[in-house]
Amino acid sequence: MDNDLYSEDKYETCCRIYETIKLEALVLYPGVKQTLEVLKEQHISLALVTDAHSHNATKRLKRMQITEYFDFLVTTDMTGAKKPDHKVFYFALDLLQVKPSQAVFVGDSPRRDIEPARQIGMITAYAAYGDRLHNSDKVEADIMLSGIAEVLDFVLANKIDKENVS
Repeated sequence: MDNDLYSEDKYETCCRIYETIKLEALVLYPGVKQTLEVLKEQHISLALVTDAHSHNATKRLKRMQITEYFDFLVTTDMTGAKKPDHKVFYFALDLLQVKPSQAVFVGDSPRRDIEPARQIGMITAYAAYGDRLHNSDKVEADIMLSGIAEVLDFVLANKIDKENVS
């Protein structure tokens, strides 16, 4: 019995309060904005892949002031699927117009990010600095990152190699 304490209005109010506080508590990991700036300067296209709804993902990007660094946003309401479903990853690759072997996927979940991205042939970078810390010795990623800026060494080196080949 709920003693008549529940109402739709109270529920909606609680949800709004929760979403507001959650949004206000967001903090970028060190070096994220600087790394995104370098990638943008190098004309490297970026897609953000998230299981969030596009409305919530957009609010978070705006709050963090990093919206302009992403060429594409891939959300669950766009794909009709959630990670680790390969459909999500292929959706992003199609938007970016690249083959899996030409893309680096940075993620903090071995099961939902790294494993499916590797299965379809993407280069994987495990964000060992993330808030979903796992025993990184057991994560099978191509690159182990202790900070996001470390991805620059790999991406820029491979961009230069490709430019020299073509």
